[in-house]
Amino acid sequence: MSYNRVEKLNKDTFRGLDNLVRLHMDHNHITFIHPESFYGLKMLQLINLEGNRLQQLHPDTFISLRFSQFLKWSSLKTIYLSDNALTTLPATIFSGCYKIENLFLSGNPWSCDCRMGWLEQWLEKRSDVLKCKRDRKILKEQCPVCEFPNTLRGSSIVDLQSHSFTCTRPWIHPHLKQSNFTLDDGGYTSVSPKDFVAPIGLLEMNITDQFHNDAWIACVVQRPTGMENLTANIKPNGKDLTALSAIISTSLVCNIDYDNIRQIWNILAMYSESPMRLEREELSLQQDTVYTYKQAVPTADDIFTEIEAKIKANPKWLMQSTVLLQLDRIATTFPNLTIKYLSNVQIDVDSSKNSRDQYGWAMIRKDNQTKTEHTVLSGGVIELNCQSFGDPKPIVEWNLPDGSKLRAPYN
Repeated sequence: MSYNRVEKLNKDTFRGLDNLVRLHMDHNHITFIHPESFYGLKMLQLINLEGNRLQQLHPDTFISLRFSQFLKWSSLKTIYLSDNALTTLPATIFSGCYKIENLFLSGNPWSCDCRMGWLEQWLEKRSDVLKCKRDRKILKEQCPVCEFPNTLRGSSIVDLQSHSFTCTRPWIHPHLKQSNFTLDDGGYTSVSPKDFVAPIGLLEMNITDQFHNDAWIACVVQRPTGMENLTANIKPNGKDLTALSAIISTSLVCNIDYDNIRQIWNILAMYSESPMRLEREELSLQQDTVYTYKQAVPTADDIFTEIEAKIKANPKWLMQSTVLLQLDRIATTFPNLTIKYLSNVQIDVDSSKNSRDQYGWAMIRKDNQTKTEHTVLSGGVIELNCQSFGDPKPIVEWNLPDGSKLRAPYN
């Protein structure tokens, strides 16, 4: 489909093309790609979006499969994004691309500021992934370079150090400030989508040990902070089912009262340097799903106190066959007890229509006409416009300098 006049890729544009391996959409007029345009295309290995009019991309653009908004996997090995109008990319746009081998980014007006600092860290682990474009008309290779700021214009992105990707807030020359001007001139503080993500669930646990300590705790399960060895295996007996497997780490934040603190501390205190390993044994005969876990048989160097726990969790995938729990002494401050959670999670993901329709997304429009810096005289009025779109329609809230929040009257 190269060299056509396609302007956007919708959610269902490629639905049903389950065996698609290579997709060439280069040299069209594409300005928008729906975050689920390529979802479910588990065989897709190459996508060419070169020579379009893209100015921004959603973080989930290249995701083939997802579960619960954090377990994300892409089948893509080669991505062409050269010769568009991109100035920056979301920090997590390639986080699910575990199989990626070739990435082409040249020919874009990159803004090498703090929003792109993640790329340098990402490339440290994948030094051979970012490729330079070879053009028969030009003898020299075309590599991605900075357009902004002016001090870095023409600099190769791959040659920049992490300290080069910085942001500076607008400032007023000291001699132009009013004498009573007291606004803090501190450093630049970025806002991440992670700052607005709610916890993913709740885990309740009744735990005992060989010293007859007995405690019950209820914990809020935070969004996973680490994920390793993500793999995907298509189920042979189900067309739409794929098994995702990954080692996931997160934190359990448990509120404890004064009467319970001694019991739970006596149980967990010995497991702050190394975790306890719990193995699932049986499903308890209760109305709710409650599993019994017992501490695994130790090796020579392991601490063993015959831990036994009855665990109920939502979501249920937290109750894997083996889980590791470890007290986080640094993060624990009364009345909140923090426990590190680690497990090899295995989940079957359905990429069918019913599963896809549950996905919601949102974006803040940013193109070459978007102003992110404004000037207003003291006592004057300024209009700030935040154009957002998504499904369902997002609600816009402004975070004001004093910490308060203001909901936009319209979007």
